Amino acid sequence: MTPVDSERAAPAQWPTTADGWQLVPIGRALFPGGHSAYRVNSPHYHFFFAMTFEPLFGDPCRAVISSFGRSAARGPWRYLLITPDAISKAQAVVRELLLTHPLAYHDRWIDAVKFRLGDDVHIEIF
Repeated sequence: MTPVDSERAAPAQWPTTADGWQLVPIGRALFPGGHSAYRVNSPHYHFFFAMTFEPLFGDPCRAVISSFGRSAARGPWRYLLITPDAISKAQAVVRELLLTHPLAYHDRWIDAVKFRLGDDVHIEIF
């Protein structure tokens, strides 16, 4: 079993921030948006996003996040994060978790995180 497989096998090992945020890979495609879906658990709600990589092969690469903030409870095209403060906070938490705990979420060396809407409209690059 690889380090990535062992971390994914035990959900309790996925890091949780001091203020209660957790990022969990759910192991299936999120369409539109990408090959791998993730759930973000926050103290007040949870939402989903999809992640791919640019370029597809080679290191380093950028993690490309799309459909960020989509809520399963509100229909497929409804976004939960609607204020700039909520979007900024959620992006900062997700970026930090992806960059500081790479084996929990991916097996590639990433040097940046890029956020896009579900239709791949550019939002922000960190």
